[in-house]
Amino acid sequence: MSLKKEIKILLRLLFKREYSAEIDLMEYRIPNVPVKKIINYCLIQINRFFEIPKVLGKPYKLQVEPMRGCNLKCPGCPANKKNSRQRAGPLSLELFKKFIDSTEDCALFLTLWSWGEPFLNKNLPEMIRYAKSKNIAVVTSTNANLLLNKEYNERVLKSGLDNLIVAVDGASPETYGIYRKGGDFARVVKGIRLLVSQKKKLGLEKPAINLRMVVTSYNEHEIKEIRQLAGKLGVDALTLKSVNPSLDSETVNLSLIPKNKKYHRYEFSEETGAIKKQERFKCTFPWAQTTMFSDGTIAACEADVNASVKFGNLLKESFGSIWFGRKAENFRKQFVKKKEAFRFCEKCSYRNMIIGSCTVEKVEI
Repeated sequence: MSLKKEIKILLRLLFKREYSAEIDLMEYRIPNVPVKKIINYCLIQINRFFEIPKVLGKPYKLQVEPMRGCNLKCPGCPANKKNSRQRAGPLSLELFKKFIDSTEDCALFLTLWSWGEPFLNKNLPEMIRYAKSKNIAVVTSTNANLLLNKEYNERVLKSGLDNLIVAVDGASPETYGIYRKGGDFARVVKGIRLLVSQKKKLGLEKPAINLRMVVTSYNEHEIKEIRQLAGKLGVDALTLKSVNPSLDSETVNLSLIPKNKKYHRYEFSEETGAIKKQERFKCTFPWAQTTMFSDGTIAACEADVNASVKFGNLLKESFGSIWFGRKAENFRKQFVKKKEAFRFCEKCSYRNMIIGSCTVEKVEI
């Protein structure tokens, strides 16, 4: 998020005590933000602006992995790599509550996904409900292959969730199946239709059901059709996201890049096809955000899939001792000196972007 947007958020917090942010083109609002959270937000802005290794406050953005493991086998997804599968398993509700209790005085926004399918965790609805009870905005996502469970759907819908991203990378079985290996397009469509119907019957405004398509060379011809599908399904919004063509590879997979440059996340060298370096993105993760994987590991970044840089583990330590600890501070010192020292920083999905957000377009339905 740009400094300009952060300042806008800060002013609204200070004068209206309201957290209002646009993340991936979707709006989030939290009223009556406690003064303690506002002070913490201000302290972290000082940290991020001056890149001070010793943190003055706690993270206001949380990323939690409800499940390491997936019911699909999408090519290029780190969740399917051997090292990732060895760490597979659900996050316990008890550990999640410990994490939220440790951050409730600072947290404004929670992302409930990482390297797995969140809906595989039977306690996901209770996790959302618990975070919402602490006045935290919450978003999660699903590949939609598990949406035919009416009882589970209802628990999610009633949890207070702000935004549910439903990933559908195609408007036909043929296109959908190219990437979503192991998925069933007909089942996905039926599940989304059921979810939308349940939400209407319950008379709920939230969560916003956000149909998401990552635009690639193999599905860009179906953008018109995915818009039509979103309208037929009755979802709240459709968002079109740019693809990262080197998510799980040392080289850029140019075959994934759509022809329409509107959906390009990066600029590419005509000679080599490599991603051109940019200096637009200023990372705030070391100060503003923390990531907890399903085994309790507090990692340096969501992109550090196998936690090569571990700050600690919440099963063994308190969050405060981890966040303010030596390992975390040493990482920030190294990060400020040379970001390229860390492989996951060098491969950062945001670092060389030529657009303001990974999500390029939002269509209201």
